[in-house]
Amino acid sequence: MWGSRRQQPDLPRRMIFDIDPDEGLGFAAVKQAALDIRSILEALGLQSWPLLSGGKGVHVVVPLVPLADWDEVKSFCQDFAELLARTDPSRFVANMSKAKRKGRMFLDYLRNGQGSTAICPWSTRARAGASCAVPVSWDELPTCEKRQRLRCLRRRRAGSVARSLGRLFRRRTNAYRPHSARSPAAITIGQRHY
Repeated sequence: MWGSRRQQPDLPRRMIFDIDPDEGLGFAAVKQAALDIRSILEALGLQSWPLLSGGKGVHVVVPLVPLADWDEVKSFCQDFAELLARTDPSRFVANMSKAKRKGRMFLDYLRNGQGSTAICPWSTRARAGASCAVPVSWDELPTCEKRQRLRCLRRRRAGSVARSLGRLFRRRTNAYRPHSARSPAAITIGQRHY
């Protein structure tokens, strides 16, 4: 999914901080990292919501008022990731090299460039078990015990899968409506007013 709308492709409507952990890290470390990133973003006046990616990590999604261009948003995200890696080097790296990630998490800011994509909520992953990207609330995140919150193909009968997804979708709909329930944060990135 792109970070902009087709009507304004040059203006991003969201930022994504993709927390990508080393293979040896537990999911508790990823959840804590997401909560810490949320706290920093809140201190900057930015609202966010978590998305279980269906893979190893969590995406922290920040809705934006479409004012800054892609270069400004990506620069902000890169600065944010590098600052976090400098201030907490035992947990974070801003370099995507897996060799440099040992025991730490890569804060992937590269999803914020024009033309870059990220997993769409409720999309399945092309892997065994067809894990699904699921938006959750900040209150729910600490209680999530597994990276793959939902496995769409766990049951064999299509009818039971459809009923399960329908029930889950109805319960989770409010977690996916941060744009309508809250006003998106406006950030003036070009002038460095974070």
